[in-house]
Amino acid sequence: MSLSDFIDYIQHDRSEEMDAGNPSFSAERLEYLKMLDDVGHHLLSDNQ
Repeated sequence: MSLSDFIDYIQHDRSEEMDAGNPSFSAERLEYLKMLDDVGHHLLSDNQ
């Protein structure tokens, strides 16, 4: 799985859970998913 595919998967999973109104989707989990998203964007950037 490419890094781009991984980021797409995380974003898709996050949006599905948010759309479903999943009550187990806590603030802590949101923070974790945002961190994963940020890491992915950092890894894909050309700032290296």
